[in-house]
Order: sequence, then structure tokens, then C-alpha cells
Amino acid sequence: ILPLSGRGIFPVEFRNAGEVTFRIRYFAWDAKGLQVYAAYTPFARDTIKSKPTREATISFDSMQERNSLLQRDLDLPRLLDLPDAASLRGIVVIDASYGRQSRDASGAIRETSSSARAVVQCSRFGLSLKLGKENGLAWVTDLDSGRPLSRTGLTIRDESGRILWNGKSAGRGMAALPGKPGLPGRPLFLIAPAHHSTRASYSPPAPQAAQPPMAARATG
Repeated sequence: ILPLSGRGIFPVEFRNAGEVTFRIRYFAWDAKGLQVYAAYTPFARDTIKSKPTREATISFDSMQERNSLLQRDLDLPRLLDLPDAASLRGIVVIDASYGRQSRDASGAIRETSSSARAVVQCSRFGLSLKLGKENGLAWVTDLDSGRPLSRTGLTIRDESGRILWNGKSAGRGMAALPGKPGLPGRPLFLIAPAHHSTRASYSPPAPQAAQPPMAARATG
């Protein structure tokens, strides 16, 4: 999670990796974006087939400064042609890949390649989510100050965008949610109408139960 005060700057570093390419895909919080978020977390490496809202690619040659740790900043709003970090009301999937050639002790050319993925959000919110059999709880805070945020509108939707529940965070930034039996057995999202910031959190299913994942998003 990138705090909104960080202006959407995503720092990266690499060394002796040849040409490093970053593919940056932005998915807004529509039904397609919700489905991408449920299926493709930082723990997944499957190919994303959905078309993003916006996309950009940028490359760096790490061999220009051999044996040096290079640090670069990915300015996500600028690369995605958006006015500011607050416009990133969704998720940004960043895939880094590199390929380089080197010679082994026998002089033969060896090719090396690798990749990594990050799922990024820009937000002013910290959001914790618990979902039990009888009820659930969401806790909304300010990422910069740590203060609880009250009166933040929250809506539970399914992956098609259908509204299942509405509510608001109370004085301590908490909101009581329905339990699992009162919600359909599919990926669910705790959402609020987009205004100037969004945030989603992912809660994996319990290992002993074949429950779907649940994501949460808040905005004020």
C-alpha cells in the first residue's frame, strides 16, 4: 500500500540484471477490476487476461552501472497518464522481468531470466478486516496519522458489483459487518463510493474450509 501522501511513487531497485522491464497495468474498481483483485493477489502468478483500464511499460538498462545497486522511482500517475495518485481508484499490477546473457567458465553463453509481481494501491486508508461465522468487523484508519476514521461509507458487493450491504464506520473507525452465513458463497468486496481515495484488503479463506476470498475497500 502506497500512502496517498507519497504521490504514487513506487520505488524499485536492481543490479546486474541486464535490461529490466516493468509492465504496469491499472484496473479501476468496476466489476472487472474486482474480479482481477480477487483472483490475482501478490501470492498468485497466473496470467491476467482481462484488459486493463490503462497500461504502460518502461525499461532500464542495469548494466550501464555494473555491480551497482540501482534505485529508480516509478511515477505511477505520470506513467499511466493520470493527474495524481488520488486518481488511482483501483489496483495497479506491476510485473518486472529481466533477461541477460553471460559466459560461464568454459566460455559458453548462458541466458538468465526472471520475473516478479507486485499488486499496488494508493490510498490514505489503513483497513483491517475480520469475517466470522456470526458477524464481521472492519476498522478504517488514516495511514499517515494512524487515527481511526469515522463516518466512512462502506458497501459490500459481490464480484458482479451487486450491492449486498451498506453501512458506515463509527466513532472508533469500526463497522459491524454481517457474518459469513448471511453473505453469498462467492468473492465479496467491502466498497465505498469513490471520492478522493480508495483502499482494498484481502483476507484469504481459512485452510480447513473451502471459503471464497474476501476483499475490502474504503473511501471517504
